[in-house]
Amino acid sequence: EPPETEGVASKTRLDLDYRERHEFVQGAAKAAEVIVSAGRAEGACEDKFAINPEDGIFAVFDGASGLKSLSNVGEGNTGGSLAAQLCAKVFTEQSDGTIRERLGEASRYINELFNENVPSSTDVADRFCTTAGIVRLNEGTIELACIADTPIIVIKEDGSWEMPIPNIDHDKESLQMLQELMKNENLTHAQAMSDPRMKEQLLAK
Repeated sequence: EPPETEGVASKTRLDLDYRERHEFVQGAAKAAEVIVSAGRAEGACEDKFAINPEDGIFAVFDGASGLKSLSNVGEGNTGGSLAAQLCAKVFTEQSDGTIRERLGEASRYINELFNENVPSSTDVADRFCTTAGIVRLNEGTIELACIADTPIIVIKEDGSWEMPIPNIDHDKESLQMLQELMKNENLTHAQAMSDPRMKEQLLAK
């Protein structure tokens, strides 16, 4: 289930009519497609976005794969890409329920997919997941939700900006340990990532 401290939607007043909401979502989707297409051109891409103009939804998801590779999931797919695809599908095709409820449903789909492909694993490091940044434009309000490191930035008419949901650097300690292992013990990136101390740090987050 989505953690209580993240994915909590915040609402702000916003005066947009139906046409303006529809145009905003479509415009955001075009910009996202450019970014995601660039990622695909460079190789494996675990990014996905979703639009639901009728419901005022625009969302982006950045999948993260576990340590164990999946089989029978289609060429080019990873656990992270599938997690992002499942979330995007929920927010594209469904208009019922709150953002939190839809995230909960997507989370259950991801868990089912994991159990089907890695049924014997009890190691949480094998699990795959996705971050989320979701914007929902309602009548007179804008609803925002973030999970992990996919922050939302609101740019105002005067050019100033703010993060309505504080961004937390989830990877700071892990990246510091990775750099220390590579520097102090002369390990390669792959060796440092497979080091038991690194795994312990990742699981402690």
